[in-house]
Amino acid sequence: MKQIFFYGSRIRLFRLAIERLIFGMILLGLLSGCMQARASGESTTGISPTPTLNSAFASDPNSGPLVINATVAAMPGYDAPATGQSSPPSLGPGPGNPGPSALDQNVPSSYDPGYSDILTPAPDPNDLLFPTFDPNGIISSTETIPDLPSPIATSPPQSLASDTIFDEKLNENWSLQHSTGVLFNSIDKSNPHNGDYAIALTPQLNYGSLTFTVKKESKTVYLRDHTLGFQFWLYSGNTTIGTGDLGVVISGSNQYPYWVWNDKSVTNDREPLFSFTRLYFLDIHRAIPPQTWVQIDVWLDRLQFDPVYKYVTGFTIKNGADFYDTVYIDQVQIVTSPETP
Repeated sequence: MKQIFFYGSRIRLFRLAIERLIFGMILLGLLSGCMQARASGESTTGISPTPTLNSAFASDPNSGPLVINATVAAMPGYDAPATGQSSPPSLGPGPGNPGPSALDQNVPSSYDPGYSDILTPAPDPNDLLFPTFDPNGIISSTETIPDLPSPIATSPPQSLASDTIFDEKLNENWSLQHSTGVLFNSIDKSNPHNGDYAIALTPQLNYGSLTFTVKKESKTVYLRDHTLGFQFWLYSGNTTIGTGDLGVVISGSNQYPYWVWNDKSVTNDREPLFSFTRLYFLDIHRAIPPQTWVQIDVWLDRLQFDPVYKYVTGFTIKNGADFYDTVYIDQVQIVTSPETP
């Protein structure tokens, strides 16, 4: 009798194990079916990234409505919105998009609806380095920083004169031989903004310098009183350019109308002698996304930390710390007033 009871108990346990195994297999099958159904409802194609036009990168993140502060040309044939436009351009005609609104009439009909605005990072005001920042030492914490003046026109009137420093080739009055800490190619054909050539610039060191200097044998004298500033086109290539990644430095003299190494004719009560002014103080208030051309305007009257000097003798594009990506420079000009001799 006891033996019969023993075998009956084992049969019941075996049956219970079989039932649990079957239940587990059913549950596993249900979960697998759910996962397959979910996966089949998702697109595996996706949208390939096309980082181009982003008019918002040049807007002040604290100014409310978008105001274009730099000329943007993110794709061939794109005409940038007029300065001061209160809203970003809409996408051009395409599926689900009726085309430009009344505020966006300068957006060409050929504008590709596959390109859209990309929200790029804006700098934290608490992290900004003032134009007097010296790579070899930080500005004194006791120094008073005056309010920056309101921006003047982002592009000079057409009546003003300009002298081309680089466009297809370097002006014979200018030199690049004093550049340091960078590799550059002034006949690069991969990404010209105009014509066939641009300057491909690859920093090799922190604070490397692509330096344009006036030659001693120059036939032109650039008086500070008649010089308004510099303009150039900057292309981001395959990288994103942060607003602190690049900046500019002017060179000047009170004695020589051309660039001289270690010229001591100019004095300043601040260090460095000429300020290192980054993109965020040149009206570029958001990072520049990849594959984007931007016109950079450098107005000398806004560089209020620079000293007083008689002659403009050079212009430098300098990289910040830890930025070593290749960018492209084209159509560099010095802008002067009509009465320039």
